[in-house]
Amino acid sequence: MIPTQKQFSLTRAALSTCGCAKSKFLSVSVKSKFLSVDGAEALNRFQEARTTGKPFAAVILDLTVPGGMGGREAVQRLRALDPSVKAIVSSGYSEDPIMAMYREHGFSGMVAKPYRVQDFSRTVKEVVQGSWTAHG
Repeated sequence: MIPTQKQFSLTRAALSTCGCAKSKFLSVSVKSKFLSVDGAEALNRFQEARTTGKPFAAVILDLTVPGGMGGREAVQRLRALDPSVKAIVSSGYSEDPIMAMYREHGFSGMVAKPYRVQDFSRTVKEVVQGSWTAHG
């Protein structure tokens, strides 16, 4: 179970190709969730949360966001703000090198689309708790 006093942010694109209702994904056991349209909005929400003393437990970023900032750029900017940020990359492009080498690109974990609720939830939980390992 994810600590209930934590928050997390994710881009809408990170949920766009899931195989079930978005509300099931958003029922992960956390106090608050914030959806952002792209990485730029996620950065703003991340900074606001830090400023108000309610930092995110994790951020989930889609690698590719048409017309917006994707995960590659967003994670670099997030790391500049907070080197200890727990960022999860999400993508339907499993062949992208970032998915295979996510740590080298600044991510703490990854989840490939389409994903199942239990895989998504497990990845978020393990990244937040610092015990994430790739599951295949």
